[in-house]
Amino acid sequence: MCRSPIKTEIFLWKSCSHRRQQSGVDRGMGALVDALQVRHLTAVYTDYWIAYPLMFLSGERILASPAAGPANVDRYPPASRAVAASPRPVYVFRRETEAGAVFVREMRRNGLAFAKETIGGFDLYVPERHVRPGELALVRQF
Repeated sequence: MCRSPIKTEIFLWKSCSHRRQQSGVDRGMGALVDALQVRHLTAVYTDYWIAYPLMFLSGERILASPAAGPANVDRYPPASRAVAASPRPVYVFRRETEAGAVFVREMRRNGLAFAKETIGGFDLYVPERHVRPGELALVRQF
């Protein structure tokens, strides 16, 4: 069977989309991207497993650094540098995880104010000032 280039691209897009949905990569990530964009929040500290899908799905309109996560392998240092240079980046963790609980504990221990909002399967934290991950004793795996 011969397919036209357009039909082949649609077929490949649909099959890749199906695999992403099965793997859970897209689960709630679209809502997170939309929520961040509506709030004009374009710099995020998070972990490896959130950072790269977030940048991809936002077309890199949102830049993310994995510096705050348990999995913090930095595969795209220019994005991490941009987040570090931004005036007030936010933090995103999976909803109700140890990483989020440790972040909250560390912020309170250091007397740092923040707002929290739950967006789908994610917790969004907006500190009152730029708080670098190195200022906090966060959960680390790597």
